[in-house]
This record gives sequence, structure tokens and C-alpha cells, in this order.
Amino acid sequence: MSTSDASAVAVEGIRPGHATSASSAGFRLDNLRIGVRIAIVLALPVLLTLWFGSEAILMARTVWVEQEKLGKLAVLATKISQTVHELQIERGLSAGFINSKGHSFANELPKQLGATNGAWKAMDNAFAHLDAATYSDELVRLVSTARNTLAGLDPMRARISDRQVTVAQMTQYYTPAIAKLLSVIEFMGSHNSQAVVSNMITAYTAFLQGKESAALERTVGAAGFGAGYFAPAIYQEFVGLIAAQESFFSVFRNFASVGQIDFFERTLTGAAVDEVNRMRKVARDAESTGDTNGITGPQWFAAITRKIDLMKKVEDRMADDLVARTASLGARARSTFWIRIGAVGGLIESSHAPRVAHA
Repeated sequence: MSTSDASAVAVEGIRPGHATSASSAGFRLDNLRIGVRIAIVLALPVLLTLWFGSEAILMARTVWVEQEKLGKLAVLATKISQTVHELQIERGLSAGFINSKGHSFANELPKQLGATNGAWKAMDNAFAHLDAATYSDELVRLVSTARNTLAGLDPMRARISDRQVTVAQMTQYYTPAIAKLLSVIEFMGSHNSQAVVSNMITAYTAFLQGKESAALERTVGAAGFGAGYFAPAIYQEFVGLIAAQESFFSVFRNFASVGQIDFFERTLTGAAVDEVNRMRKVARDAESTGDTNGITGPQWFAAITRKIDLMKKVEDRMADDLVARTASLGARARSTFWIRIGAVGGLIESSHAPRVAHA
């Protein structure tokens, strides 16, 4: 560029080498018409509200779906726990029947099979209507394993009836089968994000495990009292099951509501509990005395069954509480979802009002 050309550029007020950048100046709000600027200012809070509103809507929807699905599991849990309860009775009667060489519980056992079958059918129907795949592959596996295990129930019953199995062999079938059913209930704990529901599930499953320990105590005690003495292995298992109950019920108390703990304390009291405690003492003393004070297997079974029936009342109360709470949370989340949808829709509608008025 010549000296005269440079001077000409300077006269125009543009520095050499900046002609291009000046012609491509960036976007400036004050270059827009006043109406456009007002529209942008009005739109910003609306857009921000929509952003956060959509997040709140999605959160409400997530809780709604989660609690509805959890509610279905809670209802299923009532079917499972009833089947577990009947299997626990069947296991105890079978132990007494086997240990007495068929003399004890010969009439009671066939009747109990009918009760177990009724609960089993209701539970299996609930399993069939559960879309476990919508929860996780883990639930699919747990349900499948539990159902497959129960396929061996009738063959085991035939062996018990023919007295072709020992108490230990019988227990080795029933106890894992019950554990597999309880594991389906315990799955609920991994499918929830609400702290209050998590506490309820923990308390419920701990109580179920405590009741299972009590049912095993019934089975082992029936074998000991039925034989007229507690062999060392039987005795150790018996006292260990009592300790396990105390441990599980301690967890229950830590997570249960005040109302549930109060119901537990008011229900698990009285003559049925006192009688079991008396018989427990006889069993403990039998380690040194070798004497069970004439207590028979059927007497022990009847006494502790009355106590376990009281536990079943607590179990049912807790299941009802869980079903009600998940239903309540689901309904609340559903209501919140639609309220937020309406609020955001109203905001969008109101954002059009100035434009209509301006037009």
C-alpha cells in the first residue's frame, strides 16, 4: 500500500489492517429493535422456569413409577410371607413326624399340606402376573430360583410320608426353599429411594428373619422334646436360634416405627410367650440334667406355634403398613406430577399473553 493510500484510509477513520474485523462486528443486543429486546428479557425467566420445572416433573414421575412398582412388590410380599408361614408349620410338623417314626402329627400333617398348597397357589399366581423383567434381571433370577426350588416340594413330601428321610435332610430342603422366598421380599430394599420406606423394608425383612429363626426353633425343639433329650448338636442349634431371634428383633426395633414397636411389645406377651420361655428353660437345663420334664414334641409344637401366630400378627401389620405407605407416596407423587405439569403449562400460556396484547 502506498503512502497516499494509507492516508486515505486514515481519513476515513479506520485503522490499517482492521477493515475486516470492523465489518464483522459481533452480535450486540442494542442493535436489535426495542420490541425484540423486550421479548428476550421476558422469555429468559420463562425458559429458566421451564428448565427447572421439567426437572421437577421428571423427578415426580420417577417417584410415582418407583412407588407404584414397589407397591406391587409389597402386595406380592404378603403372598410370599403367607406361603413361608405355612411352609414353616409344615417343616415343624414334618420334623415331629419323622422323629417320632410317624406316631406324632400323623393327622395334622396332611391337613397342613392343604393349607400350604392354598398359599402356594396364590403366591405362584402372583408370580405369574409379575413382570419381573421391568424391575431387573436380579429379580427375574430370584423369582425363577424360588419357583424352581418349590418344584421339589411334592417329592420331598412323599419321602417324608414314607419316612425315607431324616430330620436333617428334610430341613436341608425346607430351610433353603424358605430363604429363597424371603430373598424375593428382601429385593424391595434395592428398589427404593425413599428413606422412610427403606427403614420400613429393613424392619420388615429383619422381622421376617427373626420369625424364621423362631420357626426353626420350633422344628429343632420338636426333635429334641420328641426324642426325650437334646443331643449336643440339637442343643447348640436350639440355643443359637434363640440368640438369632434376639439379634434380628434388635434390628427390627432400630428401624421400625414407634407404632410398630409398640404393637410388637403389646402383641408378643402373655401366656403363650411365658409358656415358651418355661419350656426353653427346661431345654437349656436338659444339657446337664438330661431330662425334658415329660414335655412331648406335640406339646412344645403347640406352645411355640401359639407364640409364632402372635408374630404373624405383627408381620401382617408391618406388611399392611408398607403397602399403605407405598400407595400413599405413589399417589402423592402422581398428584405432584400433574400439578407441576399444570403449572408449567400455565406458565407457557401466560408467556403468550403479552404477544397477543401487543398484536
